[in-house]
Amino acid sequence: MYRQYITTGMNKAKRIWFYFLGIAAVVSSRIVYCFAVGGTVADPYEYFANAMIRAGEKKPFFASGLSYAYTEILSILFSFTGNRIEAAGVCQMVLQILWLILFLSGICLLSGRAAGAVSTVILILSPWICRTVFEVSPENFYLFHWSLLLFLLSVYYCKTSLEGWRSGERGRLYLLASGFYAGVLCVWNYMGWALIAAAVFLLLSSRSRASKELISAGENLTEDKVENDSPAEKPLMTAVTQAFSLAEGIAVGFFVTLMKYTGITGFSLPEQFKYWLSSLTDFGPRCQDIRVLLPVHILSAIFTGILFQWILLAVQKKKSAQYTVSEENTESSAEKERMEKEEENIVFTEDGRKIRLLDNPLPGPRKHIKREMDFDLREFDKEKDDFDLPVRDDDDFDL
Repeated sequence: MYRQYITTGMNKAKRIWFYFLGIAAVVSSRIVYCFAVGGTVADPYEYFANAMIRAGEKKPFFASGLSYAYTEILSILFSFTGNRIEAAGVCQMVLQILWLILFLSGICLLSGRAAGAVSTVILILSPWICRTVFEVSPENFYLFHWSLLLFLLSVYYCKTSLEGWRSGERGRLYLLASGFYAGVLCVWNYMGWALIAAAVFLLLSSRSRASKELISAGENLTEDKVENDSPAEKPLMTAVTQAFSLAEGIAVGFFVTLMKYTGITGFSLPEQFKYWLSSLTDFGPRCQDIRVLLPVHILSAIFTGILFQWILLAVQKKKSAQYTVSEENTESSAEKERMEKEEENIVFTEDGRKIRLLDNPLPGPRKHIKREMDFDLREFDKEKDDFDLPVRDDDDFDL
């Protein structure tokens, strides 16, 4: 238990430091880029001009749902700052910082921190993403809402994978709000359909994963849990109910957004829907006020990050398997040595009985240590033998 708490605390600290460094990297990179380049904010698509007209004359500008929402936000901003294009540039930078942070958090929750880090670094270093700061264009505005919905779906996926999606008003309201948000983004631009496809995939994968974990853990509502009224212990919401809640929210968001634009354009609902369908087929440099290459940048970064995460997990799994095999070999060799030692003290009697002898309590003989002579007898000088003492001629010692 002690080691488990230490590991949990260390993982939490690493996660906090990771997000802190990630946010610092995003903010510092945008600020350094703006000061290093020092470019002027341009208005190539006249969103700034139309926002100024709306701020002065209150005349709505509508080329698409996204352009209307973007110029509306700029008009509100200009009502405080005045018609200054620098304010639009600051708004672009703030929106880009926010959507990069949300994008990092969402990908980390969905695929892992390695995937989130790689994907975000690719977008941070992308020259095209950097240049959008100095253009009055709705790309960063849309990506902020797109990344926010991605983050909401990632929270849903994590919670569903860990403990399942519990029944209750808050859970249903969360799914309805997420679906409504997705419906609005689909009307604004076709990139929203990618999140709906991701939501369906996450619904199926997280639900099956949660079911396996709950079944393996044997988690069913017991009598003790039924007596408690805490939201975390309510019955699980079925996958059909979750899908229906999301679909209901998407349909309502789609319908309400189109109805709002019928009041602005004067078209009927079928005409507005037909106009929206025609905008989907108008592929050129830009489609629905977004560059066509934008989804390519985003999806390429996401797939690259996920691929890197898979490679990293495969390498870690291989190392873990090798470590497990080495541990098993060590344990088997130790077990074999122990069995051989036990067999040394086992004897068999004449009638076939197996008797294990007791260990000898007396100390055994000392182990013989081989010694080597540290001098050479061949170096002895026979002429200077210490035993050959000099004797005088008149000495009678030998008598």
